[in-house]
Amino acid sequence: MEQFNVSHLLLFGMILCGILGAMAGRAINKKIDDAIVDKLFILLMGVIILINVYNTFKYLG
Repeated sequence: MEQFNVSHLLLFGMILCGILGAMAGRAINKKIDDAIVDKLFILLMGVIILINVYNTFKYLG
């Protein structure tokens, strides 16, 4: 198995951004309608699927 060398500063930054992102998402979710949340979720899932399809063809093709 490969060893990954990740700096502690990068790891701390990733953890901090994850926590701050969750807090921001929670605050935004309280202010918008559930139907809009559902539409945004579906839109984001579509974007993630398109990125995965692109990466599949780029790196396997």
